[in-house]
Amino acid sequence: MAIKIDDNLMTLEIGGAVISEARRRPGGWWEVDFWPRFFDRGRAITALTVTELLETGHGADDPLVVALREELRSPGVLGMTITGNGCCHWPERTRAVLDQPGLSGSGPAVPGVISC
Repeated sequence: MAIKIDDNLMTLEIGGAVISEARRRPGGWWEVDFWPRFFDRGRAITALTVTELLETGHGADDPLVVALREELRSPGVLGMTITGNGCCHWPERTRAVLDQPGLSGSGPAVPGVISC
């Protein structure tokens, strides 16, 4: 098992099979398979690590899995969640910053994602 990291693609391989991928999007955000939000580079690696732990037999209640998932739940500076219909929802703290005069209220431009 291994996480391979390149400039625009990260892959999680277990037993020679690709289990999950993270792709760099325009603007620097990373989209990770099976995770309903975009991440920065470091958190994309964390998301792949959680996937690896779960796929290799660690339970959802494993202390390491719990700690890493908690880290991914915190929105960071510009965290957003993506709903099933492709809409992104920004945390209130971020929305308050983005809604200031002179700033766009839609957050960073992410192609293919609609700010609802």
